[in-house]
Amino acid sequence: MLPWSWGTGLALHCIVPTITLTALGWAAIAVVGIGGFIPGSAVSPLLAIAPFAAAALVAPAATSAVRGPFPVETLISGAESSSLILVIWLVVAPVLAAIIANIAFSILRPTLEQGITAATLNAAMFLTAATLGVISWLATRKAPD
Repeated sequence: MLPWSWGTGLALHCIVPTITLTALGWAAIAVVGIGGFIPGSAVSPLLAIAPFAAAALVAPAATSAVRGPFPVETLISGAESSSLILVIWLVVAPVLAAIIANIAFSILRPTLEQGITAATLNAAMFLTAATLGVISWLATRKAPD
């Protein structure tokens, strides 16, 4: 047995994907910064916010593991809404991650060309709060049947 609960173990499994996504984000920011596709002053805020954004994108993805498998009985019941339920089942995590990322980027975007500003801190705090909210919810979950 592991020394932590199922939910805590699930939250801990978010660490490696977050580190990987952060590294990929930093590499992409470096490439577009060196290529001149974004202003040089925008590179530092983007590099600063990348770990927070990566964590905010990875945490909702872990919600798929919490749900367990889709109940096949729902699909074979013949109900007209069963296919809609399946689509909703599949898109909840990506939609949650997209909403979180778009809110943070809308906070950061107006001041991106000014370097690291209060908006960078505000976006980082929002992403941290969203990530901690999802992770704390994950940590309280029980293993699916």
